Amino acid sequence: MSDNEVTKGGANVKKKGVHVTHEYDQFEKVTYSNSTWVVNAHDPKENVLRFFVTMQRRVWDDGKVKNFFQVRMCHHKRYGASLREVKFNADGTSILTKNTYYTLDAGVKKQFKKGKKVYTQWRGKKGGCAITDEELKTICDASNTNIRIIAGDSGSSKYYDISDQRTVDVVEFMKCYYRECVDNNAYPEVADMLPPKPKKKMQIPWWYWVVGILILGGIANLAGY
Repeated sequence: MSDNEVTKGGANVKKKGVHVTHEYDQFEKVTYSNSTWVVNAHDPKENVLRFFVTMQRRVWDDGKVKNFFQVRMCHHKRYGASLREVKFNADGTSILTKNTYYTLDAGVKKQFKKGKKVYTQWRGKKGGCAITDEELKTICDASNTNIRIIAGDSGSSKYYDISDQRTVDVVEFMKCYYRECVDNNAYPEVADMLPPKPKKKMQIPWWYWVVGILILGGIANLAGY
């Protein structure tokens, strides 16, 4: 089986944990453990350039194990959202992991407006970089970690260094993943950490509409309609 991102469903057996959801594929004889939340690794003030981090673990019945550090990118250029590789520096130990999910993708073009300005954004597919349990532990054990994301095509690739605060968020997320998937006694400092709650969309109360209709009706009567 290839390392390409997989879509699962059908008769698979699912079990939801705190930070990951475990899903057993009876046909491929493999358990997929997908993180239940997403880490925003970009500058919160950034409107277009964005990085969203998740994790996936695959454990086959024969004992083979693979982890994937997954990144979905948004960029202002057509091929800028194509993930190439991720580099970690954990207390001086360099860890390089390349995207194995796909090679180059133009993504999906979106336009949105903030204030009076219109932004164009290319939203890339999710990239997956293989990482071992040992490498995960090296990153989680480090007192100082830096993360660099490399993206773009071979002729115009660029690197982006994740800020210190966002790196702390990513490493905490990786500790939660490691604790639930690899060693449930590891990193007690995140034992009580829960995934962030999704933001609720603001709903307009029903009586706002009633008041609005009554006001419009009153205006119409005054105008002689």
